[in-house]
Amino acid sequence: MLAGVVIGAFLALASGSDPEPEVREAPVPEVLPTAGSVKRPRPSGAAEVEADADDLRLAGHLEQARFDSDWERALAVATVLRERGDRRATASPSTTRTAQPEVAPGRKPSLVAVERSVRLRSFRKELEARDNAARQAAHGPQQGAPAERAARLRELFLAPLVAPEDAQVRADAAFYLATSDQDDAKDLLIQTLSDPDTKRADLAAASLARSDDPDNLRALAERLERDPDASVRLRIVESLAEEAAPAPIAAAALLRAAERDSDLRVREAAVRGLARCELGRDPRLLGVISKLLGDDTAELSLRQASVQALHDYRDVAHELPAQALSALLDVLERARGPLLGDVAKALGEAAVDPAPLEAVLINVRDPGSRRALEAAIEAVKARVQR
Repeated sequence: MLAGVVIGAFLALASGSDPEPEVREAPVPEVLPTAGSVKRPRPSGAAEVEADADDLRLAGHLEQARFDSDWERALAVATVLRERGDRRATASPSTTRTAQPEVAPGRKPSLVAVERSVRLRSFRKELEARDNAARQAAHGPQQGAPAERAARLRELFLAPLVAPEDAQVRADAAFYLATSDQDDAKDLLIQTLSDPDTKRADLAAASLARSDDPDNLRALAERLERDPDASVRLRIVESLAEEAAPAPIAAAALLRAAERDSDLRVREAAVRGLARCELGRDPRLLGVISKLLGDDTAELSLRQASVQALHDYRDVAHELPAQALSALLDVLERARGPLLGDVAKALGEAAVDPAPLEAVLINVRDPGSRRALEAAIEAVKARVQR
């Protein structure tokens, strides 16, 4: 996984997945820029984004763009990915597809989607480079008809782990099954979500979520709705957040789980998972986080998960919608203990005015909370002065 690659700009999501009724297209709300997203002068002699750059090189361009707040370079990376995907689709249509961040006319691409696209492309590149039993079963010349290939992949996926390389073979077989055109192959993965072997079950969930197949994502969403086992639902939520978001189907499923799942752990994971979605595009996604954060009767862990989601989203997008910043400021005066520390830290990274933090500090006596507020105030002042 290309951790640390995620960057942001003032963007709106234009996802390529089929929309769900629960997450509808909405106008982009007003976005309050953070001081950290003020664009620096573009360095002289900055390297241009090469059309033939490999995935690691593109990731490097994104990381440099994050450091320089150079959204022109980030846009260039998104354009390379999109044009490369278009050429591949025209030259050789495939039964499996790699997510390409789409860009609506007049809009900049979402770098949340770009980051996921880079990760998925890197995964596929590594997958194709491994000439193991799973790849031979999926693409080898001696494996016969699609049904025979799927049968062999099922054997590899269900086989016990004996040799050191068997774990990787099983993982690759799971992904090939998820992208197979054989319905029984995908059904096997759905059934495996509740397998007593938790590692195999985790592979099934991750492979289905990573496959980019809308039918697979819908199957996961439906299982999330009806499975009585909270551990299965938690596995699905974590896989949708990590591997499928910001796809609208995944976002809709995470939204429902965050609002009404009966298990606290599942709700917490779903709230945190919304950070991988486009909070600045659909008010409902941000609304559930703001509502939980402002609910003084809600479980502390849920409110902390809400703050964490805003913090994580800001790390990705380098912005917070005005509604998110308002929600943090509203709860700042009422928060106490660990929640106050979390809110102060989030505002320290996102606020553009230290005054609200300074006003709260006057009446706070707890040493830990005071330290958190003082650190946040210093962070805001240092950022504004830059």
